[in-house]
Amino acid sequence: MIRQSLSILALCCVGLSAAQNTGLKLGVPVGIDTPRPELVGPPPPQLAAETIVPHYVEPFETLLNLRVLDDLTHVSGSAARVVLKSTEKERLLEVLRQVQNASGVSGVANESAALVNALESSTRQHLQEGRAQLERRAHMILLSSRVVRGENMPVVADIRLSFMVPGGQSTIAAVRRTPLDNPFRTGIPAALLNRLIVRLSR
Repeated sequence: MIRQSLSILALCCVGLSAAQNTGLKLGVPVGIDTPRPELVGPPPPQLAAETIVPHYVEPFETLLNLRVLDDLTHVSGSAARVVLKSTEKERLLEVLRQVQNASGVSGVANESAALVNALESSTRQHLQEGRAQLERRAHMILLSSRVVRGENMPVVADIRLSFMVPGGQSTIAAVRRTPLDNPFRTGIPAALLNRLIVRLSR
């Protein structure tokens, strides 16, 4: 009897050790309402209180900045959201024409910093806020999409960009087809750039 009790006690100790080593919680039955650990996906990403605006590879960085500048200077109702000073317009126009005449995406990249530096500090702040708003909107769309749930995983960076750049996926695809060319010479990017040049030339 004593030998049998010792055997049972030894088996219990082995079972307890195995449970601890495998990470199982004792006293919690694994059933329909308790999913296995490997089936539990990571929680969806949470949006930070202060949105961090990433720097995208060209030409998308310039394209996003021009998209926001187009929104800021568009006259809706009686006035635009941001009214540029005359000297600011001149500096910006010069950079925009350089972007338009750039020989390729490397030329566009060379004008990226100049585009931002041509703006007054207050306009740069509006630009940053506009970019943050685009990021928040793309973030919320991604949270409710299949991308976050892990179904049919595409290139997430391109999907995120498609929610922000003018023309969406068609613009992304056009840039990917000819990655070394200046995208601001054709299609939607060219129309955006021309619209800004015409508006600022008035």
